[in-house]
Amino acid sequence: MGKRKDRLNQFAVTGNYSYSSFYQDMLSSGVALLRLALQDRRRYVRNGCNHLSGHAPGAIVLGVTALDLWLSEVIVSLARPDVLTREMLDDTLTHKYARVYAVAHHRPPSDGSDLEIAVDVRHEIVHHFPRPTRTLQHLPKWLPEFEHQGIIFVAEHAARTEVDFDPTQKLGSYALAYWVFRVI
Repeated sequence: MGKRKDRLNQFAVTGNYSYSSFYQDMLSSGVALLRLALQDRRRYVRNGCNHLSGHAPGAIVLGVTALDLWLSEVIVSLARPDVLTREMLDDTLTHKYARVYAVAHHRPPSDGSDLEIAVDVRHEIVHHFPRPTRTLQHLPKWLPEFEHQGIIFVAEHAARTEVDFDPTQKLGSYALAYWVFRVI
């Protein structure tokens, strides 16, 4: 049995209980990193409305993680039977969101594609591995479209010279971190 399953099996509600909220600490830390990422505009390569930042990836990870923590806290507060609560806690972030949204609004969310991409961006950072090639089949599906939209940083002369930043560096795009925070 994995560590996640061990932790889920530790969950039980007995009698009256209380717990401390943790998501706001993660969210505050993520927002602080997003502010620092904005200040990086003075120090890093920039163009138009975007720039590279050493703080942007951390902001993304903490922001998406804060949403996951908040959803877990909401799920626990629903006071469902332990088995159902464990099942909901073990779900992916996007499924947790859909289930909590459905409980609150009595209907499923209309579209979760941006949230799925935000989670993919987080996974790309947390479970990172270098990508030595820029061929499309070796890149995340969202990367080229985000480059086109200006969400991912692109070197000014990349189209003409075919010299650009690598995908790892692009994860440090300020506009990407800002977009993720708008989604979450």
